[in-house]
Amino acid sequence: MSASDLSLVPSDSAAAGEVSVLFEPRRTVVLLSGEVDHAMEPELRQAAKAVINAGNRVQVDTRHVQFIDSIGLALIARLAASLPGRVSVLHPPPHLELLLEVAQLQRVVRVVASKG
Repeated sequence: MSASDLSLVPSDSAAAGEVSVLFEPRRTVVLLSGEVDHAMEPELRQAAKAVINAGNRVQVDTRHVQFIDSIGLALIARLAASLPGRVSVLHPPPHLELLLEVAQLQRVVRVVASKG
């Protein structure tokens, strides 16, 4: 992890979610894990701002997400709105794939499912 990478864990120690942002020359990778919920809102907002400012192609790796609520979906929607055509969601678990479909976010982000 370089000095410009971010690893953000909610200040509430009871929260089980985490967001890390890895900045690479041509892409930015957002790693989400655990329970991505309202307790993470400040960290997700900070991560979104940094990712949008970088302006690169974005890959949101969700393979380790156990739970996600509207705050997590809002992060994906905000990135898609700010970086049209440049956002991919990688390896969404089945519950997240369903939420992306219901929220119609698969229309604005590329979803790359895990090979199973």
